[in-house]
Amino acid sequence: MADRSLRRSGVHEDRMQTSAIDRDSFPPRMALLLPIVLLLHQVEEWFGGFPEWTSFVLGNGNGVEPEQFLLVNAVGFVLFTFLTLAAFREPGMAWIVVSMAALLGLNGVLHAVASILVGRYSPGTLTGLLLSLPFCVIVLRSGLARMPKVQVFAAIVAAVVFHGGVTFFALA
Repeated sequence: MADRSLRRSGVHEDRMQTSAIDRDSFPPRMALLLPIVLLLHQVEEWFGGFPEWTSFVLGNGNGVEPEQFLLVNAVGFVLFTFLTLAAFREPGMAWIVVSMAALLGLNGVLHAVASILVGRYSPGTLTGLLLSLPFCVIVLRSGLARMPKVQVFAAIVAAVVFHGGVTFFALA
């Protein structure tokens, strides 16, 4: 009886429609793991000695100072967490998930390229290639299927520009 009255009032149908929308919505639920993927990558960089690696690469003690590394990564983690949650709360911000996933994927590729060019393992390569890059591909494919292509492209460009800015700031 209660179910019949709910159907007549449209409440039951609204619930059914909402759950159907949720299954096909963007960003995908797995994108809630963005901050965790970033944190695991940061942990590998820290314990792998990324600040020391940058000093080796740049020479003359010009690398990223440990304090700088911790500050940049702490701010990055807070931003990733806040923006991920905001993207799930506000549909108009869903593009940010694509941008952050692209940022993680780009960073993973750059770690691998740096390892090859320098001839020495760049801390962050393992999580970059085995975790960040596949995660990036999944989120980008989902974005391409559900968002305008120009918006996905703009999100990727934003990721490249942001990564460049963070790199510049960290090395300045």
